[in-house]
Amino acid sequence: MDWADDNACLSRSTQDLRRVFKYEQRPTIVIRIVESSNYEAQIWILETDDDWTQWLDTYFSYTGRGLVLVLANRAGGSTLCRTDRAPIGIADWLRETQGDLAHTNGFRRAETFAPLGEKHNTLRATREASLSKQPARGIRHLPFSLPTFERICERFQIHQSFIRAMTRSDVPLFSCEEVEMKRPAMVYNCRTPNAWESDLALSATYYPERGLTFAILYGVSSTIERTLLERFHSIGGEAAHPLLMPGIFAELELKRHTKIVETHINNVETMILELDVRSSDGQAHRSADMESRNRAKRTAWLDLTYLRNSLTTWSGQLLKMTEHDDQLDQQYFPPKCSECTSVALSRHSTWPQKYFQFEARMAAILNPGCTNVAEDSCNVKPEKDESDSSPSGKVGANPDPTHGSQRLQRSDNYRDSLPCAQDDCVYLEQMRTVGEKIRIRLAAIRDEYDEKIRDCTMRVDGMAMATQWSHSETAVEIALATSQDSKVMRSISLVTMVFLPGTFFATVFSMTFFDWFGDDGETQISSYVWVYVVVTVFFTTITIGLWYFFVIFRRTNRVVNDEEMIVMGRWQRISFIPMCCRMRDRLVLRCSK
Repeated sequence: MDWADDNACLSRSTQDLRRVFKYEQRPTIVIRIVESSNYEAQIWILETDDDWTQWLDTYFSYTGRGLVLVLANRAGGSTLCRTDRAPIGIADWLRETQGDLAHTNGFRRAETFAPLGEKHNTLRATREASLSKQPARGIRHLPFSLPTFERICERFQIHQSFIRAMTRSDVPLFSCEEVEMKRPAMVYNCRTPNAWESDLALSATYYPERGLTFAILYGVSSTIERTLLERFHSIGGEAAHPLLMPGIFAELELKRHTKIVETHINNVETMILELDVRSSDGQAHRSADMESRNRAKRTAWLDLTYLRNSLTTWSGQLLKMTEHDDQLDQQYFPPKCSECTSVALSRHSTWPQKYFQFEARMAAILNPGCTNVAEDSCNVKPEKDESDSSPSGKVGANPDPTHGSQRLQRSDNYRDSLPCAQDDCVYLEQMRTVGEKIRIRLAAIRDEYDEKIRDCTMRVDGMAMATQWSHSETAVEIALATSQDSKVMRSISLVTMVFLPGTFFATVFSMTFFDWFGDDGETQISSYVWVYVVVTVFFTTITIGLWYFFVIFRRTNRVVNDEEMIVMGRWQRISFIPMCCRMRDRLVLRCSK
């Protein structure tokens, strides 16, 4: 089975790294939000191999709770380039990028209003400032060299399963695997389809024992970069939650999908309106670009249908993310004392909130301090039953039967070995609170996706309905035109009936069978006039007979033959059963004799 293996670091798959990715050194942002710095975000902008080596040797550490994030931007994704590799704060970064943006606008104005002799001085600066507006390259073009990316994967313990997620570029994906990466870890992979621009990918490794997450976000543009840093500006201890980055990933994808849905819906509505207008225009059917318009309508319909299917798939991935959030609360962030338990129960119970607050206060009075109660609960080790060794409903759990029980035991040992000090109770409660916020937000995002899916469905059905209406209107127009033609034909028939007798008798009487002015002055009729009568009657009879045979008789006979075949087929099926019974009786009789 192709499941996630233990200690399968991506740095060991050099052949896959060469096959899947392309490398080009560019300035890259590294963000660290850890407990040792009071969850104050620190930002580094690294570019060369020496910069990365120095940062990994100096600032990288596996200690402390929090988040370490690398923003692998696209070509032209970062607008800020610093020669100083010292860490800076988010406020300083935002201020410098704002100044750089104003500087760029100033160059553009200077180039526009500068004298003709001075325009070449600002031309180069303007081109460099407009680099961010160049077409973005794919997310497989990484801003590091291959040796640097291998060292990053080794330190961040990026799992090899990310290659499979990256290559599945047309399917949205969220996966979570519980593996051993030198220590128990949770491996997350996220991918958005590249059918539209600004697709993203995420690889993250979370260590439950330390509460530390290492993540790399691929395909970051300058806009996404600024959005992320603005979000991190207000984040504190929430950085230690493993679903923080997948949640932000879902927010970014929602923003992208919102623009895509609006664009496709507008295109389909435009096609519907054009279809309505052109259906009332008689010249539309004779235009030379009819095939191109039909192709554009088919393309718009197929694009919107594909988008609706993609939204439905991504909504299912968000549901998996929500279920995994519940699993994290039960497995890695359980309450460790009676007060924490009562607060945790109050979050999921339908009882009045004041009752649980009263129960928590009474527990604090009867058991002063959380530590004593926790020590008693930690000294008593619950006995594990082998029948409960495999959890149910785990998202992305490893199906390996030789490793599943070991990983569950590691999770139980980790959960039982947590010290129940006051700060740990606060940490667990904070993680449960953050998990609850993530669940609520994911539910709201899924509701928005449901609304967008309904909007897409309404436009798809509306386009089909508009097409049917157009065809119905065309059919009505054809029927009206046919009615007008029939009226004209009736007029022509009336004229024909008026002039036909006169024409017939004029032709007859102008034949040589009649001599109206003979030699003796008398009218003479030829004795062979009967030949004309016989020939006319004969050929008229043949014509009418052929018409009757081919138009009426053969059609009626065909219908009768079809009905007889149907009746005979039914009779054969009905009579086949008694015949089989008689043959069976004869065989039984012979065998008995």
